[in-house]
Amino acid sequence: MTETQQEKIINLRALNLTPKQIARKLGIKVSEVNAAIQNQAQQTTLDRLTKGELDPVYQCLASESLIQLLPKIPPENSIKNLLTKILPVKNNDDIDRGLGLVVIARAARYNQITVCSYLLDIWCLGVKDTIPPRTVDRIKFKEFTESLFEPFPGKPQEVPLEVAQGMIFSAWE
Repeated sequence: MTETQQEKIINLRALNLTPKQIARKLGIKVSEVNAAIQNQAQQTTLDRLTKGELDPVYQCLASESLIQLLPKIPPENSIKNLLTKILPVKNNDDIDRGLGLVVIARAARYNQITVCSYLLDIWCLGVKDTIPPRTVDRIKFKEFTESLFEPFPGKPQEVPLEVAQGMIFSAWE
């Protein structure tokens, strides 16, 4: 396969064409298209690893109990302030609000998501439990996160990566 054909395959794949459609357009075998796509994906992964880059963030979720602990500040100052502190809740008797869950998910490969979670105890223990990174497909990801957040009241809310990291590091401190 020529370098020109490989470039055409990558460009057509970027337009979300299937390998079969690409093969028909270029007049080559589907297996050749699949091989070129896999080689490109492997090379992209190797390039990212050598640069020390992580997979792109897919989604970060936090339980409602943790969201309520966040300071109410203007959006322009939010990231800078959230990385270092979580303000205490006024009612310390509400122990359930001191427990929360943070889930960080990254897009791994096609239709695959790497997910990990952190159970946080704001009041005393810090990071109470974690689930190390595991790779699941997109459908299993939804089921997995629903089962993780089931014991917590309210729905999980999406937060930026910096806020999720701030919650975890604040609880750890």
